[in-house]
Amino acid sequence: MTYLAKRSAAMMFLLVAGCATTVDYEKTLNQWVGVRADVLRSTWGQPSSEHRSDYGGTVLEYVRGESLADRPDAPVTRSASGTRLINGADGLATETYATTTTSYVLQTGASNACTTDFFINLAGVITSWTWTGGGCKS
Repeated sequence: MTYLAKRSAAMMFLLVAGCATTVDYEKTLNQWVGVRADVLRSTWGQPSSEHRSDYGGTVLEYVRGESLADRPDAPVTRSASGTRLINGADGLATETYATTTTSYVLQTGASNACTTDFFINLAGVITSWTWTGGGCKS
């Protein structure tokens, strides 16, 4: 293998190894199963919300990042100016104009938000988790 090929292979490995993935995020979450919820709170901080589950336990919800749906519409300002030909009282004439309009465009696209729910049993131990969002990577 030539020097250039070896260097390219090493660079590709580093790029792939350094990328955050949802698989790695799930590995991180799996480490919390069987751990007490108070340990999770001391590490992750206060949850964004907390509520009772249908099974009598508790659900701790952590929301990180920002969803584009949470952002206000983006203002878009357009300006135009020029000269136009008009039909005036004395025949054809030219007129200069300048306009500015502002409209608001709905922002769409991928979200970098991540919502993670931890399910806690009555003994205060994490039993499972779920996640949603494009930002759930580690």
